[in-house]
Amino acid sequence: MRDVIKETLKAIKGSSFEAEEDLLTAHYISSFELLNLISELEKSFNIKIELDKVTPEDFDSIDEIEALITTVMHG
Repeated sequence: MRDVIKETLKAIKGSSFEAEEDLLTAHYISSFELLNLISELEKSFNIKIELDKVTPEDFDSIDEIEALITTVMHG
């Protein structure tokens, strides 16, 4: 799962993107890129991320994104 998240971030940001933490707080990804990330993660993992049930903090690190996906996948 972690590799898919990393590859998705690289696809959105470019192949040299390596950040794993502070993705939003350090402005590594913009709000537009966040929407792209959510869309791509939904496709990759065949899930639906309900925007009214998540916070920006859920996307601030690869660990947090992984935890969010696990939660969504297991209901």
